[in-house]
Amino acid sequence: MIIRPGGAADREAVAHLFRRISSESYYQRFQTARGPAPNPGLLDRVLPVRPDAGSLLVFDTSGELVGHGMWVRLDETRAGEIALVVADSHQRRGIGTALARALTDELAVRGIEQVRVLTSPGNRAVRGLLARAAPTATPSYEEGMTTWTFPASSSPSAAVA
Repeated sequence: MIIRPGGAADREAVAHLFRRISSESYYQRFQTARGPAPNPGLLDRVLPVRPDAGSLLVFDTSGELVGHGMWVRLDETRAGEIALVVADSHQRRGIGTALARALTDELAVRGIEQVRVLTSPGNRAVRGLLARAAPTATPSYEEGMTTWTFPASSSPSAAVA
């Protein structure tokens, strides 16, 4: 598995990943139904390259893109939000956990101290991932959504190439 930063050159690979994931995985990640093709505006938003946001991509040993994650600083605070998706055929192999840790490390490197994950209350995959990767995460509930909050890594692992 290789994890590296994403950028504009990765648009087609990310679009291909989003077309391959199930409707359920797409909904769990974006909280909306998927259309026939990823919206170009969505691709711009999930591949940010700026000081307050970025993306990480996970490739399997064959070079296929199997995971996408992104982080964004929330306003001018010391908090950031992460979000990720893993191809259905590659779930339950530790890819999401590794990607979540790399995203959290990326936030810590940038001086962000608190991580937030926004999800629907029934998202068992996120609950399981947080139990493994961030056992101190605490939930709060608002408008039908759950926001999990936990401290960013205090000693980044430098897992991102």
